[in-house]
Amino acid sequence: MSFYLGLDIGTTSICVVVTDSTGELKFCESAQNDSGETVQNPERIWEICTALLDCAFAACPAIAAIGLCGQMHGLLYLDGAGGPASPLYTWQDESGNALLPDGTTYAQALSARTGHAMASGFGCATLFVHALKSEIPPNAAQICTIHGWVAMRLCGLTRPLMHASDAASFGLFDLETLQFDMNALQAATLPEALFPKVTADFDVLGTYKNRPVTVAIGDNQASFLGAAEHPDSTVLVNVGTGSQCSLASSYVPPERLPPGAELRPLRGEQYLYVGSALCGGRAFALAKDFFAQCANFLGMELSGSDVYAAMDQLLAKNPPPSGARLRVDTRFAGTRQNPSLRGRVTGIGTDNFTPAHLLWGLVEGMAGELHGFYASGGMERDLLVGAGNGLRRNAALRQALERAFGLPLAVPPYGEEAARGAARIAYAARLSISCS
Repeated sequence: MSFYLGLDIGTTSICVVVTDSTGELKFCESAQNDSGETVQNPERIWEICTALLDCAFAACPAIAAIGLCGQMHGLLYLDGAGGPASPLYTWQDESGNALLPDGTTYAQALSARTGHAMASGFGCATLFVHALKSEIPPNAAQICTIHGWVAMRLCGLTRPLMHASDAASFGLFDLETLQFDMNALQAATLPEALFPKVTADFDVLGTYKNRPVTVAIGDNQASFLGAAEHPDSTVLVNVGTGSQCSLASSYVPPERLPPGAELRPLRGEQYLYVGSALCGGRAFALAKDFFAQCANFLGMELSGSDVYAAMDQLLAKNPPPSGARLRVDTRFAGTRQNPSLRGRVTGIGTDNFTPAHLLWGLVEGMAGELHGFYASGGMERDLLVGAGNGLRRNAALRQALERAFGLPLAVPPYGEEAARGAARIAYAARLSISCS
């Protein structure tokens, strides 16, 4: 029997899975991404990836193909030989929110110049900052994502091929032609020579240990493919540090997209309609920090895991309030369109100013923000599927999502949906090679 490997290079962890042709998990191993936080060391990431690949090949020698995915938006400069010419500037890079002398942010200025909605952390926004500040590395020959670079290095290549899912995450991308918008690049005075070739298909880049390696794709698209058994009928809610609501779609013109939603390339003429919240599991983590500080104020020292356990027990013992609820807006880190926006708690009265009310308001706010993206799209789906550790570990959030969407929530038996999606792409690529 042949097996298929998927490698997911995330911001905080890196995971490798091996599946069979049915998608059943045969091997799974993950490691902490200890290469940095906002700025990361690509060579350290390479070391972690190759160590994980060695473990996977030792456990399952009959691997037939390899797929990769990873953190979107992040910018890595490459030199002419295909090596890193910079650290990885991740999606958490805040330089695009810095102010220019006229009081606008770099991201706002880039949006005004190009007509594209840009946000701090997008690869092109980071590049724009570096260009204006003369901080582009002098030996930079091309730009790439971290998983795109790992894929090309596995294959011994010197130039990247960027999938449309990643290219779109950089911004200044034409979703209709599925190529970078050259007019926008010129308007922003960005070096066009740095931008790599783009494909909308799941091309084979080359081989690693004589196994075909597919082009790396964005982790959001990979998670959808790894979790949705019936893509055309499914709305996927994925909760990690941030959170997303995703469903398959045909092309939608930008002017018809509701505020806060976006269209992302999937494959060929298939797209994902996506609404993204910057605070997904991070919102629950903020509550954990708050309660930990309260405990410290009262003279108790509790670990983060102890606080999470106490929060889970409190929610389990106290069902959703039937009376006056606390309404919690969980946009604590703003939105990509309005980074200065902040969350709030309303409806506080003498009978609901309790930890249980606050926690239920929090998870209902998280669920409500995701459902708002779904409802605004006007595309109904029959199946609600959940993914991500922030959802798997939070029973109250799962309940809140079911109530918000009015659908039962199915959580796949296996985690690591993004890595499994990459493995599915590897299987499809191998099948295509066999049939050609």
